[in-house]
Amino acid sequence: MTGKFKGARLFWVVTAVFLGAVGCAHNESKPWKMPPKKNPESAMIFGRIETADSSKHLLLRNVNILKKGRVYAGMGRGAIGERTTILSDNYFVAPNVEPGVYFISGFDAGNVYHVFPPATIQEFNVAAGQLKFVGSFLYEEKGGGVFSPGSFDLKPTNKPSELEMLGRLNSVSDGTGWESTIRSRIRKLGGNPDKPGQKTSN
Repeated sequence: MTGKFKGARLFWVVTAVFLGAVGCAHNESKPWKMPPKKNPESAMIFGRIETADSSKHLLLRNVNILKKGRVYAGMGRGAIGERTTILSDNYFVAPNVEPGVYFISGFDAGNVYHVFPPATIQEFNVAAGQLKFVGSFLYEEKGGGVFSPGSFDLKPTNKPSELEMLGRLNSVSDGTGWESTIRSRIRKLGGNPDKPGQKTSN
């Protein structure tokens, strides 16, 4: 995913009042344990969305990553798509996805569902066994009121970088079958998988 994204913010008025204390089923409040790699073709999609205002934290609940041509069950605020975990600092990770073409249809954050209009959705290919970094983005709210839809921008940023995020994944990969792929990618990007800064805790 590249470039600047614009989309609409859709409020779910009935439930929004209560969601401050309710976590999404895909959002991990406890230290995350990376799922074991299912098979050699299993791939992983990861990225990050955070607010452009450094004084605020975006309460990211889920990111809907969908495989092109696949039908998913779900409605309302429930996460749909590939199983995606939200880590601390709003890293999102979808392990054990199949090779194919994917896209992000929207994300749930701050008690609001954010949807990308069809014309702005960007598809991306995921190869067998690939670690697919879709980017780091800064969220900026645009207009709207308490009971009216607004809009938002997602602006690409180089922090955290793919290498920094791989360091996070590297720290929780021992014994999962993902280790060699993650460490190899870190080396390819010029990093050292044994360096403390690239083997951090979640």
